[in-house]
Amino acid sequence: RVEGLEVRLPGQALPVLSNASLELRPGEVVGVCGRSGCGKSTLLHAVAGLVPWARPAEVRGRVVVAGEDVGDLDPGQRAHLFATCLDRPDAQLFLGTVRQELEAARRLHGETPLAARAAQTLGLVPFLDRRVTELSSGERQRLALAVTLAAAPKPVLLDEPTVHLDEDGVASLARVLGEVRDLGGSVLLAEQA
Repeated sequence: RVEGLEVRLPGQALPVLSNASLELRPGEVVGVCGRSGCGKSTLLHAVAGLVPWARPAEVRGRVVVAGEDVGDLDPGQRAHLFATCLDRPDAQLFLGTVRQELEAARRLHGETPLAARAAQTLGLVPFLDRRVTELSSGERQRLALAVTLAAAPKPVLLDEPTVHLDEDGVASLARVLGEVRDLGGSVLLAEQA
């Protein structure tokens, strides 16, 4: 739940977000759409704690996850409550192979119902032993999404999840999001309109 969120970047007269509020319930996939620069990513980054911890800003309002006010928690401390996939998959893929990334997600999130199915639905099984650096941008995006969605039914934040995906990738993502919803998980995603 986000209550009265205001984010003001240094040197800016007007806030990027002003009095933003929303509630994401189990079993919901909610999209925030808008043009570039309207504050979609800032909203997700504020929920994830990247703003103000990794990106300086003045933040007011409340972010409550699973009944816990997370306003004073840094991104690492929030990580056990939800998972985040940024709009640049290279910023969150660190291991050598696809298999190693997926296994790390299983260790982090446990054997969730989607841990293996997300990788299969997103078409990653043929690439399990491929080096991450050898993947196309769309394949890296699919991998980052599979790693993040393995956290479901914990809440998931997706920042422009379709940016590098082709039509088949978008359809695969839609199927996985349907599975997250059916499991009682919740997703907040931001996309350009």
